[in-house]
Order: sequence, then structure tokens, then C-alpha cells
Amino acid sequence: MSYKESNILASLLITLAIWGNYTWGVIHLYQQQSFSTEAMYGLLFSAVMYTIFLEIVLQIILAIVKHKEANDKSDERDKLISMRANSYAYQILIFGSFCVTFYILFPVLSQFTFSMPGLAKEYEIMHLIIAFALLAEIICSLVKLISYRRGY
Repeated sequence: MSYKESNILASLLITLAIWGNYTWGVIHLYQQQSFSTEAMYGLLFSAVMYTIFLEIVLQIILAIVKHKEANDKSDERDKLISMRANSYAYQILIFGSFCVTFYILFPVLSQFTFSMPGLAKEYEIMHLIIAFALLAEIICSLVKLISYRRGY
């Protein structure tokens, strides 16, 4: 597996593990009906800090292990793969922005779809944005991995 593939796979696994744990924490708080701003802030802060720390450590380890490939420049194939993956991610983000806008503009309908009792509306909107951003990042990484595996 090349350096770029290892890099993408490691970032994807970190994203899935940490933000999956964050999602599990939110679901757990929802089931216990113990939503509070402090609890949500603590979950979000720890997820962001763990993501940053693990990405830095993992990138250092990968650069040390595959130091010959780490300094290679991107070729045309890498740029095309990146553009394709970013295109899919951008489409997810556009769909997410429409969903969040719909959620904000039509609060009567949104009370039946996504309600977190005990949280301010801003936190609900923030979680929708986070969810679509994470989905876009996961789709982008998966498209890159599949493209590198197929060879184009």
C-alpha cells in the first residue's frame, strides 16, 4: 500500500473511530434524556482534540515509516482522484446545506424530524452541520481509496 493510500486509510479510520464514539455519546445522552450544553461541549471538545492529536501522531509515524514516498510530488493521476473525490464530497455538502436551510426555515416541520429536548436550537443545527461534514469527509476518503485501488 502506498504512502498516500496509507495516509487516507489512517485518516478514515481515525474519523470513523473518534466521531463514531462521539455519535454514540450523543445517542447515549439522548436515551438518558440528559442533554445539556456542558455535556455536548465536553463531547465535542474531546472529539476534536483526539482527532487533532491522533492525526498529528499518525502522520508523523507514516512519514517516518515511508520516508521515501512521503516527499513524492502528486502526479496527474493523484490530482484527478482528488478532484473526483472532492466533487462527491462537495455534492454531499450542498445537499447538507439545503437540509440545514430547510430545517432553519421551516421550524414547524423540523420539530417532528430532529428534536433534541434540552438543547438549544443552535446545537441541533450545529449537529446537522457536523453530520453532513463528516459524511462528506468519509465519502471523499472512500472515493480516494477505491480510486487508488482501481488504479485511476
